[in-house]
Amino acid sequence: SGCSSSPPNQDRVQGQPKPSSIISERDTPTLKIKKAETAESSLIMEANSSTQEQNYSKAIVVLERAIRLSPREPSLWIRLSEGYLKKEDLNLAEQYARKAINLARNNSEVLRAAWLQLANVLEKMGNVKKANELRKKYRYKAS
Repeated sequence: SGCSSSPPNQDRVQGQPKPSSIISERDTPTLKIKKAETAESSLIMEANSSTQEQNYSKAIVVLERAIRLSPREPSLWIRLSEGYLKKEDLNLAEQYARKAINLARNNSEVLRAAWLQLANVLEKMGNVKKANELRKKYRYKAS
C-alpha cells in the first residue's frame, strides 16, 4: 500500500537539519557541561542582583534553581542559608548552613565559611555564646 512509505526524494522533512549539521553524540557531554556552568553562573549573577535589591525571596528561588543544577556545591547552600537568614527564617537558615558544612568536608576554606554562616544564624537565634565560640575557632570576629 502506498500510504505507509514516503514519496521518493522526500525522505528528509523540510526544515530538518542536514546530517552534517547535527551535533554528534560524542560532542554532547561537553556541550551539556558548558551549558550547566553557564546556567549556574547566570543564576548566581541573578541571585546577587536580587540580594542587592533586597529581594531575598527572589534570590532564594534563584539559588534553589542553581542548587538543582549543582546539589553538591556547598557554597550555594551557604548562600541559600544567607537568604533565609535575611528573611529571618532561622530554622531553614540553620538547616542549610549545616548542609553546607556536611558537603564542604574536603574544602577547608568553604568549610570555614559554612561554619561562620552557622555562627551568624546561631547568633540571630540568640545563642551568642556558641556563635562566638565558632567565630573564635574559625578566626572571625563579630562585626
